[in-house]
Amino acid sequence: MRFTTITIALFFFCPLLLSFAQENPQVSWTHVATYDSGFAAPYDFQLLLDDTSQPTSVLAIDPFSSDQVLARIRLADASPIGSTVVSGEGPGELSGEEVKISQFSDGGFLVWDSGQRRAYVYDSDIHFQGQVRGISGFPGDLFLVNDSTVAMASFSPDSSIFTLHRLREDNGAYQITDRSVATVDVSDSPALEQSDIDDNVMLRQGPHHTTQNGAFFGFTYGSLVLKLTEEGLRWATTDPPEHALPLYDYRDGYTVSAPDVTEHPLGVLDVTGGDQYLYVLYSGRKIDRAGLFATMTGAIQRRLEEIRHSGRLYVLDQDTGRVVADTELPTRARSISVAGDYLGLLTHEGDEPAFEIYELPQEW
Repeated sequence: MRFTTITIALFFFCPLLLSFAQENPQVSWTHVATYDSGFAAPYDFQLLLDDTSQPTSVLAIDPFSSDQVLARIRLADASPIGSTVVSGEGPGELSGEEVKISQFSDGGFLVWDSGQRRAYVYDSDIHFQGQVRGISGFPGDLFLVNDSTVAMASFSPDSSIFTLHRLREDNGAYQITDRSVATVDVSDSPALEQSDIDDNVMLRQGPHHTTQNGAFFGFTYGSLVLKLTEEGLRWATTDPPEHALPLYDYRDGYTVSAPDVTEHPLGVLDVTGGDQYLYVLYSGRKIDRAGLFATMTGAIQRRLEEIRHSGRLYVLDQDTGRVVADTELPTRARSISVAGDYLGLLTHEGDEPAFEIYELPQEW
């Protein structure tokens, strides 16, 4: 197992800008189980516990399973548990195109379907509760900051990256208030201010996770991680500073594009958290151009899948943003999820997709 080192710099202003510091924790991973049979092609998941606090199921997003795009799946035999969400355009149905979930404190879910530009609410048993109304503009993402506040990622080329709005519920009707309660602006973080994110909305992509402490957002094309509360940006991290968000020639006439992964590495692949710590899965890899187009058809997709997996894990304190560990996972993963005392890893590098379950270290 390889251990790397990290550096911490704290600046006494709000929001905080934090960079990674030097520590070398002796991490020991205890393997619990491997489940690698019967799963189609899940690309994201949340690990779920049963009544005895054991990790026996996952809430999985699988765009290739039209009858269960979103479903609670039993790990032992890959069978669905209870209600599932099907592919479609009807009430509560999902397109399967870039679906993201955030969780309410009661176990229910807010689901953002970017393919339909809709947000839905489901209870903990994945029963459809209603569509969220009042979404204006052209948001690229929408997720919970807390039970009564949502963040909308702006897909308009301006200085406002996120706007925060109240989420109201009245007899099963969900509504986002038109007036924002806070914004996250480019000027709130030097890493944002020094990037091209104000002009290029393609940089405003990434995974997010909501805990009782707030919402956390990581950028797909950089190492930057943000913590949002209902007041706005609480802190930001960078590692390494030159890869916080890329600077590059992105324009082609009036269009903008995402970074070329043969020139710019992928950044944050996933974020997840428990009560105290935030876990950040980080790639930092790009595709080697050498021989890429001389290989057989499908080479690009295979190379993409390789850099979409990583074993590098950052562990941060959720309250302060202090980085407590930069370590290596026992298995390379494309998605991670924490529930209770367990860490779940989703990998597509074997013959079939697999979920690996490990016990979390007691201390970092």
